[in-house]
Amino acid sequence: MPVGRADKAIEALQALKALQEDAKRKGLDKTTMDEIDAEIAAHRREKRLAKRSNFEPG
Repeated sequence: MPVGRADKAIEALQALKALQEDAKRKGLDKTTMDEIDAEIAAHRREKRLAKRSNFEPG
């Protein structure tokens, strides 16, 4: 049986609810935007440094 748009929407909402419940259990629902921004910046910095260290001049 083909999966329709409504079924996909319900599935997406169920997945979102599960993610929200998991975040709440872990206390991540209290994370501030400043903390989130800092995590993103740190990840991007690490990724940039890793890219540079793997660079080999040709």
